[in-house]
Amino acid sequence: MEEQFRRIINLHYGDFLIEKAGPVSSDWNLLASVVDLCNDGDMNGIKLAFDRIDGLLETPVKFDVPKFYVRYLNAKERLELPSGDDSGDPTEEKSLMSEAQAQEELETMGLRKVLDTMRKMNAKLPYAIKLQAEELEKRHHRGEDVSGQGQLVKTVIVAGLLRMAQNSNSRAISMVFDQIDGKLMHVIKLLNGEDMYVNNVIDDVAPANAVKMEYDGEQVWVAENKAMEMMWIAGFAKMNKGMEGLVDEEYRN
Repeated sequence: MEEQFRRIINLHYGDFLIEKAGPVSSDWNLLASVVDLCNDGDMNGIKLAFDRIDGLLETPVKFDVPKFYVRYLNAKERLELPSGDDSGDPTEEKSLMSEAQAQEELETMGLRKVLDTMRKMNAKLPYAIKLQAEELEKRHHRGEDVSGQGQLVKTVIVAGLLRMAQNSNSRAISMVFDQIDGKLMHVIKLLNGEDMYVNNVIDDVAPANAVKMEYDGEQVWVAENKAMEMMWIAGFAKMNKGMEGLVDEEYRN
C-alpha cells in the first residue's frame, strides 16, 4: 500500500478526482480517504500520511554518562605518539544535478521536504490550495475535464497541516516543529552525570591522552579511561534492558 500511496500523492489533484470516481480497489479508496481527511484538516489523517510516507519520527535519547579519569600521581611525563599525516583525502568535486535527476527527486520528494518548502512561501498559499481543490471538485461533479489540473496531492496534504497550524491548532504547530526540527531530545543522566576519578600510584608514564590538572595543590597527569567507562556501562546495561546500544561491541559480553 505504501507504493500505491506514493503514487497517489504524486498525482495532480484533478487526476486524483478522476481516478477516485472510477473503478478502484478497496485499498485505493482507503488511501483516498486519508487524502480527504488531510484536505479537511484532520490531524489524525495528516499524521498518518506523514508517518506512512516518511516514516515515524524517532525521539532522540541522550545518555549523560559520567566519564572515568585516572590521576597518575607519580608520572613525570606522558607517552608521546608520532604525528600522522593529516593531509586528508582531496575533496571530490560534486557534479550538478541533471534535469532528469531533478525531476526524479521531485517525484520522490517526501511530505517533510514539501513541508519544509511550503512553510517558507506566502501564508495564504495553503488556503488558495484548498479553494482550488474545492473548485476542481465542483467542476469534476459537473462533468468537466480536470485531468492534469491542480496541485499535486502531496501539496494538498501539507496545505491541510499548515492551515491547521495557522489557525492555532496546538497539535498542528507541534507537528510542524517535530517534522522540521525533529523531536526534542530526552536526556537520561547516569550517576547524576558526575565524573569519577581514581588514583594511579604505580605508573611513572601517563598515556598520550593525559593532560595536566591540579590535584591536592600539585599539577598531575590526568587521562580519561574509556575502557573503565565502557566496563561500568556494560554492567549497568546488563541490568537495564534496552540500553545495550550504549556499550561498544567489544565490551558487551
